[in-house]
Amino acid sequence: RGGPPPRPPETPEDMTFKRPSARWQEFLFFLLLTSVLYAPFWLMGRVFVAQDFLTFVYPWKPVHGPTQVHNPDLLDIPTSFFPSESFINKSLKANDFPLWDPEIFCGHPIFASGQSGLFYPPKFLLHWLFSPEVARTLSMALHALAASFLMSFFLGMRGFRRQACLLGGLVWILNGQMMSWAEFEHILLMATQLPLMLIGFEKGRQGKSWGWPLMAVAGALCLHSGHLQLAFYSGLCLLAYALFSFYRNMNKNHVLAFLVSGVLVLLMATPTLLPFKEHLYNSARQDFSFEDIKGMAASLPTLLATLFHPDILGNPAKGFMFNRVPSNLIYSEFSNYFGALPLLLVLTLGWRQSSKFERKETLYWWAFALLMLLFACASPLYWVFSQIVTPLGKAIPGRSLLAFGFATSLLSAHSLDRFLDDEQREFMSGYVGYFFLLAGGVTAMALFLWNSPARILSFLRPYYGPRWLKLPPFLPELEKYQRAILDGLWQNYVLNPQTWIILFGLAAFLYSRKYWSRGRRAWLLIAVTSLELTVFFWGYNPTVPKDRVLLSTPSIEFLQQQKGLFRVEKYSSGFYSLLTPYGLQITTGYDSVVQKPLVDAFRLTDPEEEINMRSIGLRDFHHPFFNHAGIKFLMAGPRRPNIPEHWQKVFEGEVSIFENPRVLPRAYLAGRSEVKQDPRAIMARLAEADFPQGESVILEKEVTLSDKRLEGKVSIRTYSPDLVELETAANRDCILVLNDAYYPGWEVYIDGEKAELLKANGVFRGVLIPQGQHQIRFEFHPRSLQVGLSLAALGVFFSLIWFGLGLTRPSLS
Repeated sequence: RGGPPPRPPETPEDMTFKRPSARWQEFLFFLLLTSVLYAPFWLMGRVFVAQDFLTFVYPWKPVHGPTQVHNPDLLDIPTSFFPSESFINKSLKANDFPLWDPEIFCGHPIFASGQSGLFYPPKFLLHWLFSPEVARTLSMALHALAASFLMSFFLGMRGFRRQACLLGGLVWILNGQMMSWAEFEHILLMATQLPLMLIGFEKGRQGKSWGWPLMAVAGALCLHSGHLQLAFYSGLCLLAYALFSFYRNMNKNHVLAFLVSGVLVLLMATPTLLPFKEHLYNSARQDFSFEDIKGMAASLPTLLATLFHPDILGNPAKGFMFNRVPSNLIYSEFSNYFGALPLLLVLTLGWRQSSKFERKETLYWWAFALLMLLFACASPLYWVFSQIVTPLGKAIPGRSLLAFGFATSLLSAHSLDRFLDDEQREFMSGYVGYFFLLAGGVTAMALFLWNSPARILSFLRPYYGPRWLKLPPFLPELEKYQRAILDGLWQNYVLNPQTWIILFGLAAFLYSRKYWSRGRRAWLLIAVTSLELTVFFWGYNPTVPKDRVLLSTPSIEFLQQQKGLFRVEKYSSGFYSLLTPYGLQITTGYDSVVQKPLVDAFRLTDPEEEINMRSIGLRDFHHPFFNHAGIKFLMAGPRRPNIPEHWQKVFEGEVSIFENPRVLPRAYLAGRSEVKQDPRAIMARLAEADFPQGESVILEKEVTLSDKRLEGKVSIRTYSPDLVELETAANRDCILVLNDAYYPGWEVYIDGEKAELLKANGVFRGVLIPQGQHQIRFEFHPRSLQVGLSLAALGVFFSLIWFGLGLTRPSLS
């Protein structure tokens, strides 16, 4: 009586409203969290690079001693991603923005790789200011902070209480998918841009027109950040959210604004999209068959089981893991865990209707989460979707777990909000049951390992080997292998700290219901979840001191002392692109997309060599093509490839180094030419004994040259990623051959006048030069990038105009 009138029930149109709270408190919470996560960096100067892998392979292993690799599943970071970042870092510090990487594959279009993130401004800035290892660690920390706070901010716009927003931000940034991918960095970048897109969308729906261009800019940054498969699923989350929002409250102006924003996203992202499309078209990457896709996906029961504990089937950091798929893919592809207490909260209260989250929308996100799990396990539904969205035929299904993490973040926030709202009796049976199930399972495993290890080994014997037991690596000595298995079982199931955090957290949550209010118990749930998932992050991701990032060896120092431009090849050593951060150029390497002409050429040198769409592994070096490819030195580990007899051993130490005396220089003048277009015919002709290497060149079109004896010389004056300058002098017309990969976008100039670029020997670059002295300049100006930059400038211009108009005329209703 005499009080304020009761608040009328909310309508669907009122579902989005401002939540009066101190945002800075949430920011401080996530700042504290990320400071704890990255404490090894702030306090001990350690960086998040899986550098321990180096001491597992040659030439580092004999020099620095073999060590136990903390997490073998992260080998792509030191062998592929960090070398690429080191090259970008080195180029930026030399005031050169690199589009072309001459260090791998006889030259590689790094701007078009789809994973370099070259046009992502924060990455550009950090690598310009810091060393590569510090830049990547700072990027991880800053994006983890931004992603968690922005997701919490977005949930606050939906009207959730502070505790619910914090839990949603925690689940978003600390779920298993995010944390096991953290050192790959791409997923943290996506995790930042998706909530920013959603904030822009919600602001636009609230009548603030500047929200739509904000969403567009965030979408473009998502595509620029360096992993287009993950960007696709980020866009799918935004689209799913928008579809339900428009279903709930249709507004034609908002739908139009959303579509226009999508166009602006594509315009501003064209510097990444157009070059990648061109590169993909010219690459060796093929569509997977559906059988291949199923071989790269975990089963649905596996995904559901790992929801209840991230290490239920093992963890590479614990030394034991059942291989989830025959293709031996990494753990990160299948990690979908988001915390024991949030999971139980979602299962018990996530279906309940509340005033802030409609029942239909709750069921919608349950369905979306299940759909993403079905995508991750390559169900027939995924095959149907891949026929509609054809690029998914080249993708790995497990990446859909990013979208699953988004759905669980929303559902976790809703469930905790409902927990705080619900005046009815709690449903605690699930918590009690999970506690006893987990405690009983750990106890039973401990008893078996203590009393009956032979019985466990007998049970596992049919699964020995890397096809089933991915870790530990299979050892020929059975007794050592069995000891490693038993030790891994102890570490993973009995001594796993995350298991004990879950058990004590469940016990505390159950015990506190008699003594604490729901608000205090919500804070307890947040604290336990933070601790549990932080321990998972620390346990999974290795660090290394900054001064241990690029360990040197005598063999590497020997190669660094050699003069001139040359390439190094390796066998049972120098894994993937490991040698490039040391300033060495290699012929092979690793990238998600490799140009097809080079792959075809290497396949023709030896039909049995290990070549796929991402990497090239050579084992027979007899073909003369390797002379043209500029392979001057071969680094060979304990196992030896098929080495030509005329190659000379020039170093013996932790590895052996052989020198190729017949290697051709990076640039030379050829007085004769032949015409062949078929790659097989070109490679066959290069292998013939009467082919005059260094004197003749095979072209795709005929050019007229004199029979007069050629006398001339060529010298390289400048050799940078996107520019090669040479001086030539010849007594007659001839062909200048530059043994760097031919690729669309390379242009050649003779004394400042543009000339025709020729494809030499099927793979390399050439140009017809007249007699006399000349200045030759090769410049990289890819048209796909020029068009992309023009379209991006147009998109930025319209976004700025729209943003400015939105500030002055905010309503779009």
